Amino acid sequence: MARRALALGNRMFLAGDIHMREAVSKPLIQNALLVFREEGYLEQLPDNKLSLAQSFANQEAAGTIEGRLRGFCNFAGD
Repeated sequence: MARRALALGNRMFLAGDIHMREAVSKPLIQNALLVFREEGYLEQLPDNKLSLAQSFANQEAAGTIEGRLRGFCNFAGD
């Protein structure tokens, strides 16, 4: 999962969607995935893949996740 996220992050960096190269790092992505699992946004599947938790598998719930992340990013930037 982290490998796919790194590839996407590198493409986004090259496209200018991500502005800081250090935002695309394996430890950072692995930690983010761990936190997303702990928060209940993601669930581990039997084949060791991750999936969006059923309780967050709709547009409104995805907006909730986005709002929480935005709040965290604003807090972290203070």
